[in-house]
Amino acid sequence: FLNSKMTENNWEVLEKMLNKMYKTSIGYNFYNILLSELEGKTAIITFVEGKGSRFDPTTTSIELGTECNSSTLFHEMIHLLQSYTEKETWNGSALNREVEAHLLQQMYINSLPESEQIWWLKITKYDPRWNSIRELVKYFKLSGGELKDDFTNDDLQQILENRVINDLHRTGYDSINYPWLISRKGISNFENLVKILHYGLKY
Repeated sequence: FLNSKMTENNWEVLEKMLNKMYKTSIGYNFYNILLSELEGKTAIITFVEGKGSRFDPTTTSIELGTECNSSTLFHEMIHLLQSYTEKETWNGSALNREVEAHLLQQMYINSLPESEQIWWLKITKYDPRWNSIRELVKYFKLSGGELKDDFTNDDLQQILENRVINDLHRTGYDSINYPWLISRKGISNFENLVKILHYGLKY
């Protein structure tokens, strides 16, 4: 990461979050895949006041709120990865990418100590977006990223169409700014997720 305006405290906070991420299985897998995709390129990160965060693909930069935590950074770094793996359909798949990033963020949170999982559940338990994402987690094998034996690709498509997309629309991800690429079905929405969860099986 690159930012000449970062304070020493900013770097310490960032390093702490990255180390925390790297100590989890999913964070370790993701970090190594991201480094491979970057191929030596740098990404800019800037700390801004507040809780908000965002990834800007035009400048390959992440704005991270000073009140954010490692799972927020993880989410925005997923978008950084997507900017390298999603090419021709970038403009038409914003909501697909958000669902994948939210799902991976929840899987990352599930890998943290129980006290942090409880804290996260407490602050998001009335958020339909996160309740949908938590339900979606149940469809995947955490080792390898494939669908669990009890679920088919049609089942996955049904929960996406009938619940997840609607709940993200309800929480601010409008269909104009966050279009859903309908040609992408089921598991094909989660190619980065499968790659990340499968990484550990290869090494």
